[in-house]
Amino acid sequence: MRRLGHLVVGFCLAAVVVLIPQPAIAADVVITNPPPSPVTPHVPFSHQFIATGGVAPYTFTLGTAPISLTHGLSLSPGGLLSGTPDTPGTWIFTVLATDAFDTVAALNVTMVVNAPVITMTPPPSPIPALVDFSHTFPSGGKAPYTLTHVGALPSGMALDSPGVLEGIPQQTGTFTFTVRATDAQGFKSGDLAVTLVVVPPTIVVAPAPASPIYTGQAFSHTFSATGALGAKSFALQAGSLPPGLTLTSAGVLAGTPTTAASYPFTIRATTTFGPLSFSGDQAFTIVVAVPAVAFTSPAPPGGVVGTPYSFSFTAAGDAGIAFSLVGGALPPGLTLAPDGLLSGPPTTAGTFAFVVKATGAGSSAEQEVSVTIAPARTPTPSPSSPSSPPASSPTMPATGSSVGVYAAIGGLMIMAGLILLGVARRRRVRPGA
Repeated sequence: MRRLGHLVVGFCLAAVVVLIPQPAIAADVVITNPPPSPVTPHVPFSHQFIATGGVAPYTFTLGTAPISLTHGLSLSPGGLLSGTPDTPGTWIFTVLATDAFDTVAALNVTMVVNAPVITMTPPPSPIPALVDFSHTFPSGGKAPYTLTHVGALPSGMALDSPGVLEGIPQQTGTFTFTVRATDAQGFKSGDLAVTLVVVPPTIVVAPAPASPIYTGQAFSHTFSATGALGAKSFALQAGSLPPGLTLTSAGVLAGTPTTAASYPFTIRATTTFGPLSFSGDQAFTIVVAVPAVAFTSPAPPGGVVGTPYSFSFTAAGDAGIAFSLVGGALPPGLTLAPDGLLSGPPTTAGTFAFVVKATGAGSSAEQEVSVTIAPARTPTPSPSSPSSPPASSPTMPATGSSVGVYAAIGGLMIMAGLILLGVARRRRVRPGA
């Protein structure tokens, strides 16, 4: 009987367990997405691991040794693998995802970081001698780079560790050499065959001197030379300078010309730097004239009182020409500046005569001038303005009511006159007369 009771109790408990709802068994935790491979070194990388199954949240960690994570990358607790891989190779590591009930999933990862591709770019050619030059050969990989070469470089040039060919070429000719670059991690580029042609520089002589210049007046002009580094010297290469002028080796053309004429000549500039010397020629022409100032401006126009006025006198035939008033009087309100500008708001109407003098370094000229200033213009009424009403009688204002009264009185007076006229006719013509 006791055994039978135990059986009954066990059966009842089992029934109760069956009747109580049981929680669903969670699926296994799985990491579903391995990272892409291969990847490029020195390029920012990001990959988000995703876990399913189990009960969120998930915590991501790296597995225990032996394990290796590619240099430059790190794994966050949220599953983000990010960074900049900086070491090429094949990297094997394990990523663990742990859910809220400490259920763990593991994912073995093999990530390949490719070796960098170092590209070499040839320099431009030809290049001028005695001109500062710089060219960077490599790109890709990790800076800084070290360059090596086989063959002769132009004198004055060198390969620097950042991967640059630079310097001041001090030889002309054709130079052939091979360049190889090695980046900071020891990866090498392929060999680049270079043919570099160094040509003479173009020397430019400038600026052109002023022309014309005038006899008896001191003159000075400085030439310069561009196009190459080095010391510059100048000399007369062809033609003749105006008598009275000389050219120094520093490029200064100066003196006092004595003879009027046109003088074509050629200046040679020579640049010297180290063992090299290059020259450039430039032709110029200077006209020497006898100074004789002449006005070139037309007669000044008229003006209007109160309206701003502006006119410029001009003259040629001499150097350093300045203008001044030497006779008569300017229109009131106007002034004459040394550069020939006649300006201001005129204040008085009339015609004003005066004399302007143009004075150069060695000559002068005068010009009689007349300027007429008109009165200020009277504003014209607008066409839309209403016309003024007619003036009314001072003793009897014309209003609407008074006009009606006057009309009525006039009518009564006319009627009275007609009645009187009829009476007079009746008296003149009597019956039976």
